[in-house]
Amino acid sequence: MQRTAPFRAVDAFSAAVRMPPAYSNNAAAWGGISVCEWDLPWLDGFELAENDDFIIAFHSAGSENVRASCNGPWSEKFSTPGLISVIPPGRRVVYRIDGEVEFSSIHIPRRAVGAVSWLS
Repeated sequence: MQRTAPFRAVDAFSAAVRMPPAYSNNAAAWGGISVCEWDLPWLDGFELAENDDFIIAFHSAGSENVRASCNGPWSEKFSTPGLISVIPPGRRVVYRIDGEVEFSSIHIPRRAVGAVSWLS
């Protein structure tokens, strides 16, 4: 049985960082795919709740001291500007950030990628 998280990634990110994205497209016009720009002030980190989207995130600028824990131990490497991360649906991710950070994210609903068996 496939689990469904309670909400979309845009809402999860907004709740975690306590602010809306700097830019977000009209997801309905894009078949449910959301594209967002995030310009975060100085943060020690945040927790991204489990959500129902496949996420592709591009670390565009800011801190070079970003680490993540995705349902497991902390990453051994730091995210730096230019790095792309992929988060499958249903994953809770905790971030440690030392400073300001900018990133872009694409949020694809699980139903749009449901035919791909490795995401289940």
